Amino acid sequence: MAPRRSRYIVLAFLAIFLITFLSHYRDKWKHVAINDFAATGSILQQELDSLSADIPGNRTPPDSNTKYPHGKPIPNHEYTRMIVVPKKKAEDTTWLDTELPDTPKAVYVVDDWWAPLRPPKNKGNEAMVYLSYIIDFYDKLPDISVFIHAHRSAWHNNDLLDADTAMMIKHLSSARVIREGYMNLRCQWYPGCPGWLHLDAQKENEEKKEEVLVKGAWMELFPHDPMPPVLGQPCCSQFALSRDRIREVPLKEYVRLRKWILNTKLRNSMSGRIFEYLWQYLWTGSATICPSMHVCYCDGYGACFKNETKFQEWFEMRYYIRQDEWRLLGWELQEATFADLISKGRRKEAALVERGSEEQMKALKGKIDERWIVLDSWRGGALEYGKDPQVRARLAGREWREGDGY
Repeated sequence: MAPRRSRYIVLAFLAIFLITFLSHYRDKWKHVAINDFAATGSILQQELDSLSADIPGNRTPPDSNTKYPHGKPIPNHEYTRMIVVPKKKAEDTTWLDTELPDTPKAVYVVDDWWAPLRPPKNKGNEAMVYLSYIIDFYDKLPDISVFIHAHRSAWHNNDLLDADTAMMIKHLSSARVIREGYMNLRCQWYPGCPGWLHLDAQKENEEKKEEVLVKGAWMELFPHDPMPPVLGQPCCSQFALSRDRIREVPLKEYVRLRKWILNTKLRNSMSGRIFEYLWQYLWTGSATICPSMHVCYCDGYGACFKNETKFQEWFEMRYYIRQDEWRLLGWELQEATFADLISKGRRKEAALVERGSEEQMKALKGKIDERWIVLDSWRGGALEYGKDPQVRARLAGREWREGDGY
């Protein structure tokens, strides 16, 4: 899917939802100023800020992020894969077969007792399904297992790859997964890096309510391991694992962890969110795994910019484009609100609606489109540059040997 087409689809769905919502609750809704829409992208601002945090002192150094041995990829080898997906009956996952027809899937339906694959209980969000898959397939694992959510597009997917799970999997480097053993599919640091859950937290943080619970959970889950001061990795429980790395942990340990989810009195969402920041510890032995964002994109997906500055420029421009897209969406929603009030004869209320002029909207659309063309060009160049395995090795800080054709 083309980047600009993808973003317009996302914005269209959001606009339809908000227009429907506002229409339904019109009498209870107070008019929102256009500037409020422009300020909505707090996540985008946090991600922009995280670029400045992605410095050597905060990064996980290459080849030092695991207590387990690194794998040795075989050049040009066709590794087998399995995509692991938790879903509800009502969720549409047909995109998996449409976009990735040749990759086997293990789709666990959490609310259908008669489904071929199902967890013992719908509890703990995706953590229950991920552990159930490993338990069920421990003796017949593919080379690589890719653990993802059921939705194709999400804010927590990689922006450089259109926030599209299908595109991420298509570009995913099997060699990096084999080499690293455990690879978080999300490259951007926020939320999660360079440190996220502080185990000494006393007060609940609205953004990470699980933080005050993780200390107690740690003592139950890893009673013999020293408690780290902080846990961190990019959110949001989507990752790839090599078969060897999965089997570094005994089967009985996965059974024990799943039993904890089944028995814990923590509510469903909290037990799942705690595991979101424990996976890296389980499969690397490190409490914090925050690789360079550029290295993640380059070595993990083949999107390699000439240097760190060019990489950051892509995300900075994308941030300002998204700001303008929020502003444009705000205007479009206000126009819909105005038209709805006029159609109901409520002209006094309609007069209070802050609207952008047709000329302003047209100019803003043109500005957005022009800059997306630039971003598309930059990304295309990065993907072309990243086809060279020597480039990927250099940017990842790996020693290059002639013949390492991966």
